Amino acid sequence: MSSLKNPLSIWAGSLPLLLSLASCSPKGPAPNTPAFYWQAARETFAAADYLKTTEHLRRVIRSENEFTQRALPWRLVVSSAIAQANIDLADDCQAGLRADPQSETAMRLALMKYRREAETRSLEFAESFIMFRKAYEGQTVNLEFPFPALKTADILERGKVQGGALPSAEVMATVEKRMIERAIAESAAAAAGAPGDIAKGRLAFESGRAETPRETFMGAMLQSLYKQTALFGREAMGKPDRVAILAEQGVEALKTMENTKENQALAGKFKELLKAAQ
Repeated sequence: MSSLKNPLSIWAGSLPLLLSLASCSPKGPAPNTPAFYWQAARETFAAADYLKTTEHLRRVIRSENEFTQRALPWRLVVSSAIAQANIDLADDCQAGLRADPQSETAMRLALMKYRREAETRSLEFAESFIMFRKAYEGQTVNLEFPFPALKTADILERGKVQGGALPSAEVMATVEKRMIERAIAESAAAAAGAPGDIAKGRLAFESGRAETPRETFMGAMLQSLYKQTALFGREAMGKPDRVAILAEQGVEALKTMENTKENQALAGKFKELLKAAQ
């Protein structure tokens, strides 16, 4: 008659094999390396944590490495989108204050909060724009990230803010998240040559990544740069030095691009801003 073996003895006998398998298992990138932060950016982007994504990408591009050329355009797309989402949120609050001058202090605090955040992200964008313009090689820009997921329904709460009623902090947190998600999708679509057309932009990323001519990509980023100058204008934050920084970069970048009517017109707008800021 056979007897059952002691389960503990079976486990003990298999322990060396388990340890051997564990030692042979693939390891991730070493911490605090460009590869580590590149992988972290991919993970946080997939989780729609775009604030962490741009921080991880910042750590990638602070040195020249195998991921720098891929991280620069990605960070431009993300940082410009976060800046624009906060600009739009601030504009909603400004509209709310105009609609109801007696709005609660919370509305004014929200306005200042969104403008400060927009300023931070705009300067991040400018930093990456300068690096891209000087360091990016090749006439094709590789957008090595998937098209972001987003809810296509309108964000109805924006209407309440614009009307002078600021929802609760919990509701506004959701609004902020959706605004950033939409801005990321719009920025990615524009970078891929489909400005204002999220559906077409998504098709460009059908393989999980996209390629776009450098001229097209720079055109999209310059449009974003120009929009961001309004944040620092007299009617908003009143920081002409910031306007000058962005406008100067726009003028310099357009010198390297095709001499089209659109580019000539945009160069003229940047020059006007630069002259007014001096």
